[in-house]
Amino acid sequence: MTTCKNLSTPATPNEKLQATGVESAPDITLYRTIVGALQYLKITRPYIAFSVYKASQYVHSPKLQYWVAVKRATYLIANPIFHSRMKRVEVDYHFVRDKVANKDLQVRYISSKDQVADVLTKRLPSSRHADLRMRLTILTSPDQRVVYALRGEIHVQIVDDKGNMVMDEMVKEGDMFVIPQFYACVARAGSNGFEYIAFKTCGEPRKSPMAGYTSVMRAMPVDVVTNSYNDMSPDEALRVKMSRDPQSMLFSPTRRSMD
Repeated sequence: MTTCKNLSTPATPNEKLQATGVESAPDITLYRTIVGALQYLKITRPYIAFSVYKASQYVHSPKLQYWVAVKRATYLIANPIFHSRMKRVEVDYHFVRDKVANKDLQVRYISSKDQVADVLTKRLPSSRHADLRMRLTILTSPDQRVVYALRGEIHVQIVDDKGNMVMDEMVKEGDMFVIPQFYACVARAGSNGFEYIAFKTCGEPRKSPMAGYTSVMRAMPVDVVTNSYNDMSPDEALRVKMSRDPQSMLFSPTRRSMD
């Protein structure tokens, strides 16, 4: 293929292949070999599928005319990036090549098991889908969540149940944001990681122990506690913050880190 010349189209327009009355192909075995190879190549190069289909109809008795048609298809494959039918690919190719040459991009090999984008483009088993979804850091919850940043920074994007972006901001230490019920949140931590506390809320909150988290609650702003529970006043939130009663907490916060 390195010596092939490239062409703009895989077949000549309006050309009709004939089975009789024309000269036979110079090498029937080579013709059949190339057609077989093209059958495989058309899987990734669908723009030659029609030409390969027509050429494969005459493998039992190939003619010179068919041989020319097959060579034309191979010429297109020889350099599919730079001919006129692939202008979009040409632009993309040069853009990426320039970025790599300028060391703005570093190209690395990624194993198929680490292709996180597969979750967006392929049908996957449930376990594989869940694993890739977790790697994308896409969070959803049947309950509303209030998140308070303890350390580091993170880029947060929240999308509502209709696909509208409702938040696209950097969250830093001391900031607080809310993930509404059934909204999706995509988060990417900074280079120093990110640590946070998350509260779940619901229409009918219940009491649960807060063992080991009292000191953390005292360090949190009143408005964070207020937003963690429905219809709680600032005074009530302050009492919750300062209380040492392990049953005074409505929900235990979950402390997590993202690196």
